[in-house]
Amino acid sequence: MAALSVARINQYLSGAFGGRARTALNALFTDMATTPVSIAVATFTVLPEHANRILTLDRAAGSAVLLPPATGTGAKFDFYLSVDLTGNVTIDTVGSDIMQGAAIFETDNASDGVTAYPTTSSTDTLTMYTASSNTTGGIVGAQVQLRDVAPGVYSVLYFSEAGGTEATPFS
Repeated sequence: MAALSVARINQYLSGAFGGRARTALNALFTDMATTPVSIAVATFTVLPEHANRILTLDRAAGSAVLLPPATGTGAKFDFYLSVDLTGNVTIDTVGSDIMQGAAIFETDNASDGVTAYPTTSSTDTLTMYTASSNTTGGIVGAQVQLRDVAPGVYSVLYFSEAGGTEATPFS
């Protein structure tokens, strides 16, 4: 039996319906590939098919997010924080995978400056929020960009406002 793929479905539908169903099916798959993914649950596992889509962090109480294994595919995962947090959001790698990159915060103190925090050689978790002063970011509008750049390695860039005495979001 042949594997059921989008191409195979298109082949069947084209023959059966003169192409009209194939056009509708292609529109559906295109819409599915560009529709943002809402993360509004306590625990969420990112799947490879979530690549190149916006993943909105929609749970104020926080979420634990687990990335798929990094294999060097170039897949990009863009997270957008749609709510102010009252609990931590963590984004974790799996196994021995690590993150390499930096967090850039607009500080919410008297200097109103910018602070950057690099990852370390063993960084595998990013944490947003950390107590009511948002010391590791986690204010609505925060963005995290993760790219699967090599086996075991995600490139990370995190932008957010932060408050209190800012601290690294990486561990």
